[in-house]
Amino acid sequence: GLKNYSQLTSINIDFAFCKQITAATMGHLCFQGLKYLPQLTSLTLSFPWCQQITDHGIGYLCQEGLKHLTKLTSLSLDFEGCERVSDQGLKILSSKGLKYLSKLTLLDLNFYQCLLITDAGIIDLSAQGLKEIVQLSSLRLSFAKCFKVTATPVENLWNHLLDNHTNLTSLNLSFAECTEVKTKGINE
Repeated sequence: GLKNYSQLTSINIDFAFCKQITAATMGHLCFQGLKYLPQLTSLTLSFPWCQQITDHGIGYLCQEGLKHLTKLTSLSLDFEGCERVSDQGLKILSSKGLKYLSKLTLLDLNFYQCLLITDAGIIDLSAQGLKEIVQLSSLRLSFAKCFKVTATPVENLWNHLLDNHTNLTSLNLSFAECTEVKTKGINE
């Protein structure tokens, strides 16, 4: 495992299109690796189009990985096209992962075309996940092609960011092709 590399400060791992990556694989990555890297300040994990990734895998990532990485200042997670990731995954990420990462200044979450994500997931992220991360200066959230997302939680997210994240210097929110999202209220 990574026990012998406890001095690492940055990791970038891309599992794009790996059909063998499962919740158990994510659990192994966390049990055997991430939790032994207390000096880590930057973490990028990409799982685009890994069809076996589930909410359970996000649970492993949070409870056995992120929870131990309290020095992280930069986190990028890419779940693009992971069709089995749902609101429950966002809830777990918000309540059991992000809440431990109060030093984050950069957060990049990509849930492009995660078709099971609905308003409830966006609400959990806004109300719980971003709540403790007040030092954010750069935020990128993509929920493009998450067709079940409507305008209300997007407006709530927007208002939460304006009210609570005054250090933001870079903001990129994508709800492209979310046909139920309108821009009413955002420009006001």
